[in-house]
Amino acid sequence: MTGGVPRNGVTEAQAMKEWLVARGIPPERITEESQSTSTVENARFTNDVLLERRATGAVLVTNRDHLERAMINFRQAVDARIPIAGIVPA
Repeated sequence: MTGGVPRNGVTEAQAMKEWLVARGIPPERITEESQSTSTVENARFTNDVLLERRATGAVLVTNRDHLERAMINFRQAVDARIPIAGIVPA
């Protein structure tokens, strides 16, 4: 989960993690990046995590209005090193 900018003391990453945990995802499977303040920073900071984990690809989940711009930012952040796919949740 990625995203800083706290609302009522809770970052975007924390809120999304809590949502997933409430739906049965084990918390130890979720990584939080809660320092970013923009999509560009989301991508850059997430790239650090992907490098550390030697990821071979990633899937970006966001809303329809944000997907195209976010895909550009994340693909630039990984410098074409790995594929980045995108999906809009149902």
